[in-house]
Amino acid sequence: MSKTSEAQKIEFAKSEKARFKDVPLEWPLMVDGVKLSHVTVRRLKAKEVAALQEGMQGGGIAEVDLVAMFTDQPAEVVGELDQDDLVDIKEVVFGFLPRTVREALEAEIKTAELQAGEPLQPTSPTPSNGAEKTS
Repeated sequence: MSKTSEAQKIEFAKSEKARFKDVPLEWPLMVDGVKLSHVTVRRLKAKEVAALQEGMQGGGIAEVDLVAMFTDQPAEVVGELDQDDLVDIKEVVFGFLPRTVREALEAEIKTAELQAGEPLQPTSPTPSNGAEKTS
């Protein structure tokens, strides 16, 4: 690859893995008089992930701002979505998170669950020694 003074055109090559996904809204919005019936979620580029990680380390990032980074909508619109639609979008966002960020978030969730005293997994009805549980 040679270095030139012209800006290079860089884009992702075709792949079997999707970088974008449209999430239909169960509760569409009207934005400036135009019906918003779906939100497009996308994977972030490396430089965008770096900005996301800086925001997370710098005291956190608001949920709507985080979701907006992955979508074709600004935080103002994301914040107005119906909660069920937001949950659907967040599921897609979580699937598009880079492994390192996803692992860090999962670790934070586990830590929060431990601090709250909630079990990470349901307790087994059978004790670990194999004996039947008695009431």
